[in-house]
Amino acid sequence: MLSPENAALAGAVTVVFGFAPAIFIAVAPPRAAAAASMRLLTGVGLTVLAMRIGAWAFASTYLCNVAGGAFFVASLLSMARAMRAGGGKRGIALAWAVPALALLGLVGWAITGSFYQGTPIDLGVVPLGPGTYSVLQGGSSPLTNPFHDKLTERAAVDLVKLEASGNRAKMLVPHALADYASFGAPVLSPCDGEVAAVLATEPDGLKADGPVAIAVPMDERNGNYVVVKCEHALVKLGQLQQGSARVVVGARVRRGQEVARIGNSGNSPEPHLHIGAFPLETPMDRVVSASGDAPLTFADHVLVANTVFTIE
Repeated sequence: MLSPENAALAGAVTVVFGFAPAIFIAVAPPRAAAAASMRLLTGVGLTVLAMRIGAWAFASTYLCNVAGGAFFVASLLSMARAMRAGGGKRGIALAWAVPALALLGLVGWAITGSFYQGTPIDLGVVPLGPGTYSVLQGGSSPLTNPFHDKLTERAAVDLVKLEASGNRAKMLVPHALADYASFGAPVLSPCDGEVAAVLATEPDGLKADGPVAIAVPMDERNGNYVVVKCEHALVKLGQLQQGSARVVVGARVRRGQEVARIGNSGNSPEPHLHIGAFPLETPMDRVVSASGDAPLTFADHVLVANTVFTIE
């Protein structure tokens, strides 16, 4: 499990890698055109890759766009400095071309996460209450959806609610469930439908003095859940708060009706909402044990890592 300390470290590393290209480009001496161009492309690749797959929610999601803006400004300053200097020293363009191409290739791989093969199931809206949220992992690329990719179930999405700071918690190193903006946030039904399965007895995996190691069987890795049978799919809302289910099996629900609250049950490093979709004919034992089998979109948008959105 990713401890709060390791999550904070991941956030710090993301910030360093996100801003390092801008700082380097701003202070590096001018080079001849070919080497300067390759150096700039390397910086573009690293900056965009950090923006796409970095752990910004563990620091501040607002810094993600700041990093992109900083690199743009640094690039302009670097070009202006080179023009004033009448060019620069010769550089080995090939030395920069290799990392530039490698990074741009990774960026392209991350961008493929915004596209699914086949016809996805569209939920229309994200089943959460008012607030600002970020996607921890989602999409069809292993770079934007790494944990679900390991399970060969890359269709699922993990979401967290954000504090005003852009962090998913009140502090960089949270140690209590109440420190997380997501914990206890309302989870809504994604459609008019029928409740097909409910589990609400699994404990939440954090307590006041830090993370608790909980052995999680494969069929309980999504913790507490509510499965709603919609018109075109079975939708599982997972990692819910213990005892928070507001519905029972067989109950009819309306779109936007509260069905539970976000928790930290099951195989979960910290509070978040897990959403997975399955074809209607999927056996229920598969639905409750797997992360998600069907590609999932929201108002025809694929939610990939670091997508930030606000629900009014």
